[in-house]
Amino acid sequence: LNYANAYEEDMVYVNWKKLDNSGNAKSEAYVKGGKYISLAADKIPSAGTVDLNAIKMVAGEWTNVPAAGTVMNENIDVTCPYTIEANVTGIKANLSLYSDFMINVYIPASYAPYVTVNGAALTGETVTLGDIQYYRLTERRVAKEAANDATFEINITEGEYTATKTINISISDYASVILAGEYSNADKILMYYMLSYIKEAAVYFGSAAADAEALLNNEAYAAFGNQEISHEYANALDDTGLGTYFTAAGVVLEDAPAFVLVPAGNFAGTVTATYGNGNVREYEVEAGSKTAIKIEGMKIYNFGTNVRITVTDANGEVLANGTVNLDTYADYHTYNAEYGTDDSAFESYDALALIEALYDYVKVAEAYKAETLVG
Repeated sequence: LNYANAYEEDMVYVNWKKLDNSGNAKSEAYVKGGKYISLAADKIPSAGTVDLNAIKMVAGEWTNVPAAGTVMNENIDVTCPYTIEANVTGIKANLSLYSDFMINVYIPASYAPYVTVNGAALTGETVTLGDIQYYRLTERRVAKEAANDATFEINITEGEYTATKTINISISDYASVILAGEYSNADKILMYYMLSYIKEAAVYFGSAAADAEALLNNEAYAAFGNQEISHEYANALDDTGLGTYFTAAGVVLEDAPAFVLVPAGNFAGTVTATYGNGNVREYEVEAGSKTAIKIEGMKIYNFGTNVRITVTDANGEVLANGTVNLDTYADYHTYNAEYGTDDSAFESYDALALIEALYDYVKVAEAYKAETLVG
């Protein structure tokens, strides 16, 4: 017994410690003053990678490992530090093309207990892609701001571990992948004119103009080249009494483009806008009101179709109906610019360029829908 105690007191240890806060460590004992004999590879504790649910701990290299033959006079800690990383895989992203742009990120619903995005918990309805449930997070970009990236900061907390994953989504990069990839010519034409519209909007509004120029100075955009499309505007205004009840109709270009109607203040009732595949918007107008009605949130391919306008009074009787469309608006302002008609609101080249870029983008989107989409 005494011999054993003496032997214990003369022991020193090589302590193999994984710095993952789990208490996972292994000790190897050696006699004091003796020489350390290196362990065979299969005896060295595995560094490994620890996968939790939304956290991954990636092991580094063992440090402070004594060389074979080292005289052991004191305890030695051999450590293996871990890097805490986000283990959120399967994230998806896409772009929705309305009159502005919706940048969408999809995060698997299974990560909800551990994840916040831009400081907010994952809540609300989920969508199914394939056989997986996702939370869809959307960041809106109007055209004049679309040269700027969208940033989603994913913060993960699982037990005592935390990690952060930042996702930057660039509309330019998204489009460039399509322009340079194995996609149809219709896909590429749509992306090309989308970028052209974004550039003209940034130039006209004076926002992120430098970023917009850089956005178009990428190899994919330059390599694809300009694709000429027709500028034969279809003057399809079908006005049956609308002029009696509205003093102006047109398109506003601020933020996202939208059709606008200005009531004359001579009726009370409902203005109904119908467009696309059965989309209906209703706007209540009070007696004497001259407040502009903005028809917002239209998908870009619907923006190129006729918007049917019906005016009814408080009793539901139809007072007037007709259509507004982008063709008439673009035709009018292009004519004024080319022939010098006095139209002070659209004298600048930048404004004309924006109108034409919008018209081109809308018409390409309309053709794209007819060719590739259903419904």
